[in-house]
Amino acid sequence: MAKKKGGNDKKTNICLPEGTPIEDSSSNMSPSKRSMDSQKRLPRTGNQSVAELQGASGGVKIVGSLPHLREGLENLDDGINEASEQLMHINAVGVQDPHLSYVQERDFEPELVPPQVLEFSEVSNPDTIRQICHKSCPGWKDYSLDSVLIKQVTEGLTNQIFKVFLDRQPGSKAVSHEVVLFRIYGQEMSEFIDPEVELQTFKMLSQYEIAPKLIDQGKGWRIEEWHYALPVPVKLLKNPSIYCQVASQLGRFHKLHMRQDFPENLDRTPACIRWLDNWAKSAAKVAMKTKEWEWRLQSMLQEATWLSEYIQSNMQRGIISGQGWDVVFCHNDCQENNLLETQYGLRLIDFEYSKFNFQAYDIANFFNEHVSDYLCNAHPYFQLDFTRYPSRQDQKLFCAVYLSEYLKTPVRPQDSIMVDPLIDAIEVFSLTSNLVWGVWSVLRSPQAMTFDEFDFMGHGAYRFDAYMRGKRAFLQKKASSGTDQPGMRKSLSALSQMQVDDIAESNCLKNEPTSPVSQPTGTEDKRERRRRRQQEDRRYDDDRFRQQHLKSESEWKWLVLGALGGFVLSVELMRMLRK
Repeated sequence: MAKKKGGNDKKTNICLPEGTPIEDSSSNMSPSKRSMDSQKRLPRTGNQSVAELQGASGGVKIVGSLPHLREGLENLDDGINEASEQLMHINAVGVQDPHLSYVQERDFEPELVPPQVLEFSEVSNPDTIRQICHKSCPGWKDYSLDSVLIKQVTEGLTNQIFKVFLDRQPGSKAVSHEVVLFRIYGQEMSEFIDPEVELQTFKMLSQYEIAPKLIDQGKGWRIEEWHYALPVPVKLLKNPSIYCQVASQLGRFHKLHMRQDFPENLDRTPACIRWLDNWAKSAAKVAMKTKEWEWRLQSMLQEATWLSEYIQSNMQRGIISGQGWDVVFCHNDCQENNLLETQYGLRLIDFEYSKFNFQAYDIANFFNEHVSDYLCNAHPYFQLDFTRYPSRQDQKLFCAVYLSEYLKTPVRPQDSIMVDPLIDAIEVFSLTSNLVWGVWSVLRSPQAMTFDEFDFMGHGAYRFDAYMRGKRAFLQKKASSGTDQPGMRKSLSALSQMQVDDIAESNCLKNEPTSPVSQPTGTEDKRERRRRRQQEDRRYDDDRFRQQHLKSESEWKWLVLGALGGFVLSVELMRMLRK
């Protein structure tokens, strides 16, 4: 671990009783030396007088009695030890703000973790993990099994992640990997991830030097290279330095499938469509504990069907590159825990959801993750702040940097022709991201826990609420711009239909005169809206039937004319041959 110059960064204030005189004869010492010297000369045992605590070589001399000195120094040492443990195996060079960055981890022993965490997988046992790493990691067999220590990184919601390292004494034999990351896939994770495809993807990205190096792997587990880095806290995501790095990283990542050595056997169907279809079918089988959740789940499933159909009906927009509808190889889970601050810039990690998808989905998912902070130690283990969602100006900046990388040509935020279509696509896939992770939360809720009682149902409710609010704004924009498709209403769920009715009513009130005679109210207003909607649907169905009927009649006419023409030509040919 690299050390910063200039002494300790941690500042500690010790409050003395009023009237206690202090003589400081170490003003010429450096802060770190004064701190170390004072700790040596102030033992922590017993309520001693200050005379007994005076240093033999001068320094800080205190006159009087300090009965709380022992407690204060113990707290100081505890804080220093805790900070030192937090920074173990971390390189803080290049970190934007180390005070906001940290790794959530805990000791992993059977008596210290909930039983359901040990039931996550057959490998979720400290002794099993220790034996696998001791056997698989190069050079670790030269050390005793007791020297292998384990910490669980409590930031993974799909997999269990552990930091496994050697308690190696200075001067002992060096090893190529002193610390590794041990990843466990749960028994029920096949609902979300295909293990064979995920392993192929990881090996490919590791070969490209994007993913960590693969040390060893087995059934349900994998040992990876450890990154000496910190995750980016969500509070720093909007910092332009980080923000623009993410844009460039995604722009480069979305061009990986253009490589000549990129595998051809990976499924190129957009992942969000498969997730909406497959995960919704599986979520329908999950038993809900409350009536409220039964209603919510029913609406979520209806919305998944509508959104999937809407996306597929607009896929032709991908013919123009860079407008958000390009189907590219995506990360699909770009958020604070999957972005590391290293000494050479940001680095993406955790590629279990990486598949082909719409490019705007990856960007929209990153924007949505600005709102959620998962580095929390209390229920529900996530915090929300909707004010952190990127503004229109920030979105333009991000899209300009992204397109400059993706299209290999300079694009600036004021280039509306280039930037605005991508932002419009992000609005659609912002809805998609929220609904996908909402359905994912419902599916994940009855399964084994990775580290603690993360509130998956609370997370699912927040995601669906965000989806419905975003969809209302999306429909409002469509209605005001006049770009709404005629058949869209027939695919809406009951909850969305209420939103459409509200929007139509608000538009009516804006456009119609304010005379009370021309504005029905109450029950009459609802009946009138229902009657108009039924008439519109019948008119739409009649027009569609008429067009199909005319089309069929036209086809029959051409067939008859073709047959007659062929008969006449054949007769003429026969006559010519006879002559």
